[in-house]
Amino acid sequence: PSPYQAERSIRNLASIDELMGRVGIDTTGVGSWLSLLPATDARNFKADLATLRANIAFGELTAMREASKTGGSLGQVSDVEIGLLEASLGSLDTGQSPASFKRNLQQIKDSINRWNRAAAIYKPSNTTASGLDLSNYFK
Repeated sequence: PSPYQAERSIRNLASIDELMGRVGIDTTGVGSWLSLLPATDARNFKADLATLRANIAFGELTAMREASKTGGSLGQVSDVEIGLLEASLGSLDTGQSPASFKRNLQQIKDSINRWNRAAAIYKPSNTTASGLDLSNYFK
């Protein structure tokens, strides 16, 4: 994996772990309505979730670019396509029940970990070219 992909993977896994501990009736499901109010746990959760969603979308764009034989640009990407890329690993809708939301976060985490394991097969060590140690994420 490229240094960017390795860093993205670490950042996303850390974000998922942090968000997982905050999923509850005050942040998802009916509690997601509280995100309309400033300075609430639900509003903070929604903002942090937006960061994870953006990281997933840009990671998918980067992976597509790196997989391109020419390395060329993908061109303009619409808002709808960005939304699809954000959801490419699993749904992250705060309106879901806490149990469903946690299940989707776990699904995304499992997907990232599978990708890390597959990438490690092609690398002789658990250290990326950037020097980041990924050994904790190959579980």
